[in-house]
Parts: sequence; C-alpha cells; structure tokens
Amino acid sequence: GMTAGAVGSFIGTPAEISLIRMTSDGRLPVEQQRRYTSVFNALYRITKEEGLLTLWRGCGPTVTRAIVVNAAQLATYSQAKQGLLSTGYFKDDLLCHFGASMISGLATTLASMPVDIAKTRIQNMKIIDGKP
Repeated sequence: GMTAGAVGSFIGTPAEISLIRMTSDGRLPVEQQRRYTSVFNALYRITKEEGLLTLWRGCGPTVTRAIVVNAAQLATYSQAKQGLLSTGYFKDDLLCHFGASMISGLATTLASMPVDIAKTRIQNMKIIDGKP
C-alpha cells in the first residue's frame, strides 16, 4: 500500500504542481500571476521557464504524504472497525464500515496535514534569480 502510494505520487507530481499553481494564481497580485490556460500549458511553461526538474519540486514531501496517508488509512480503518464492533452497538454492516471510514479519514487527515501544507508551499513557490 505505501509503495503504491509513493510510486503513484512520484508519477503524479507534475500534474499536481500544475493544479496547485493554477488554483493559487488568483490569490497572487496581477503582476505575479502565471495565467496558465490549461494543465498542458502549465506543464509546458514550467518546463520551458523553470526547467524540467521543477515539475518534481516538492516530490519528497509529496511521496512522504502518500506514505503517511496510506499508512494511516491502513492502520486506523481495521482498528476503528474492531472498536466499533466491540461496543455491541454495531454489526458488520454498511453503518459500521461507514463509521470506521469516517474515523480512519479523520485520523488520516490529522496525520497528513502538516506534510500536505509543506508540500503545497514548496510546490507553489517561485524561483527568482535561483532563489526561492
């Protein structure tokens, strides 16, 4: 699970960089906006203006986040489900799975949020004269 998340996040990092930059563009002052017209335009311009390796900026935190998310989900879902079943109020049915999923989702969010914030900030930054 963690390996699959790490590999998938590594492959998807260029698209995520484009998404993060496109969504944050409107919050920048007009003179600093990148004005990408599509994901493909963003990928092309990032490569042309900042270099190919820029597409993987923040890859370390992205991979770390994927590992944390998968580990937290795998570790907490089964525990939450067993905990709910042990109360006697739940049977192994849709309601139990829903409750366990909600608990697991909360734990996953809490575990991954610090890494996610760092990742987004790294991927969104501009490099001017070789400095962030």
